[in-house]
Amino acid sequence: MAWKAIQRYALGEGVECVSPRDCFRVAFRLGLIEKDAQWMAMVEDRNRTAHTYDEQSARTIYRALPTHARLLRGLLEKLTEADRRRAEEGRGGSG
Repeated sequence: MAWKAIQRYALGEGVECVSPRDCFRVAFRLGLIEKDAQWMAMVEDRNRTAHTYDEQSARTIYRALPTHARLLRGLLEKLTEADRRRAEEGRGGSG
């Protein structure tokens, strides 16, 4: 779902992205996220969980979840901040 939120934000900035990888790259360029490689690793982990059923892979991905959660929280903060800025601009920038 994070990539869909990025996709919506990017469209508001006049930039189109059509896939998770593409949207994370766009988010990096727009300054919404840092550490592009960690986001790509998260996409890979998501894909592996959808198609892999071995315990070792599950354990590896499980250990990465705190990092993924931190990245997602950071993205949420940036999107929330951007939403507030857009709302203020829509009201004439008073604030």
